[in-house]
Amino acid sequence: MVGGVLFSFQFEGVQTWAAKKAANYLAKEWKTNVSIEKLSLKPFKSLLLKGLYVQDLDKDTLLFAQN
Repeated sequence: MVGGVLFSFQFEGVQTWAAKKAANYLAKEWKTNVSIEKLSLKPFKSLLLKGLYVQDLDKDTLLFAQN
């Protein structure tokens, strides 16, 4: 079972799904807006983080990273 979960995380869609779940969790914990459009991780090679947005408590943009 653990092997199946680890195997599934090699796919970009699963990585993006997990990243969006994490962003939703952080948004609830921080009581602000946190979102991510796409995540692609190739261990020891590359990390693509697309459309990362974090708002501060005053509803101002704290971080926006397009790519």
